[in-house]
Amino acid sequence: MRLRTTSLFALALIATLASCTFAADKKNPRSEPTGADGQFTDTLSTAVDQSKSSGKLIMLDFTGSDWCGFCIKLKEQVFDTKDFKDWASKSLLLVEVDFPNSKTLSKAVKEQNDQLKEKYKPGGFPTIVFVTADGTEVGRMVGYGSDPKAWSKEAQDIVKKNPNAGKTASKTK
Repeated sequence: MRLRTTSLFALALIATLASCTFAADKKNPRSEPTGADGQFTDTLSTAVDQSKSSGKLIMLDFTGSDWCGFCIKLKEQVFDTKDFKDWASKSLLLVEVDFPNSKTLSKAVKEQNDQLKEKYKPGGFPTIVFVTADGTEVGRMVGYGSDPKAWSKEAQDIVKKNPNAGKTASKTK
């Protein structure tokens, strides 16, 4: 009887842990499909569609999310903050262009990221490239020096120079 109770408890524990793992995966902010609301997407086409209608720039984050120390610091000290998320949701569409060592990307995302790397030629990781919906580069930031305020100011200065900022597709026709 005791063995049966222990076995049932073990099965219940495994089922609970498995459901928590799947729920956590669904809450990963970097897997959101839109790139808006201060959250990152890994799908450029969605961000391009939104950029065409909103006039927002697309921020490409060339990163090694699971091995690049300065990429991880930039994410923790800037991208994960409420201030950045609030500002980005009004100003940018965010796309993570990841080149991880141990994290597995879908074939489509890997191919997309390889094409973006070839086109924009990041000078190391992290490299942030600001582009318009048609892919025109309007600004670039290479590296991260552990100063969130300086990084944020530089990013805001690039976005302010965007001639389409705040214009919707109907206003630019």
